[in-house]
Amino acid sequence: MPSAQVTITGLKQYLPSGQDTLGPLIIFNPSSAPGDAAVALVTGNNTILVPSSTLVSCVIIPPTTNTTAITAKGASGDTGLPLNPGNPTLYSFPPGTASFILNAAAGVNVELWWF
Repeated sequence: MPSAQVTITGLKQYLPSGQDTLGPLIIFNPSSAPGDAAVALVTGNNTILVPSSTLVSCVIIPPTTNTTAITAKGASGDTGLPLNPGNPTLYSFPPGTASFILNAAAGVNVELWWF
């Protein structure tokens, strides 16, 4: 079974105190199923099925020029968390998660990278 690791590092510069670093923060999945998917979101709630119960995270990648509002939800009645429309979002979830919802204000294509 393939494994996957996502590593996040960051650097803030030009602070009064100089600079500040973040990380590395690591999300490791020893039993990740490989796979990426292009998904055409329609207006409203879109149920995203997690392709394997061993997956623990997904990078949601909208077009960099996207201006359509996208909200991640656990259930259709949730208020959810708004995503930055033109930036990738790393969504990490508990093992065994079967699905989640991406609500789109209008139709938009996104790419999903599973880990």
